[in-house]
Amino acid sequence: MIRFLLDTDILSLSERGDLNVRRRLTALSAEEIAVSLISDQEMMRGRLAVLSHGTQGERRVHAYQKLRATIRFLQSVQILDFDMDCEGKFVDLRKRKIRTGSQDLRIALWRRPV
Repeated sequence: MIRFLLDTDILSLSERGDLNVRRRLTALSAEEIAVSLISDQEMMRGRLAVLSHGTQGERRVHAYQKLRATIRFLQSVQILDFDMDCEGKFVDLRKRKIRTGSQDLRIALWRRPV
């Protein structure tokens, strides 16, 4: 059963080696954690942005290694969908002028995998 939905900030902290985050994550089973499709988008966008900025030499190689690591990670976790029900709720929240970023609102509306 999913107990924790990891957002992009937590994933970034884990990747950078934050000991507190890593300790908490390693204490959990794979069934207890998930990532939203929105966080996947943010992670991939960040990796591709580095590569699209004319990175060369060792930096380019490193950027591709990070991209590969991100793909491997995303293949290893449950990914929660964003469907038409979520879209309707998202539009409703935006109309209410909720003071939260669009991506965070989308993450909050995740759907359990079927």
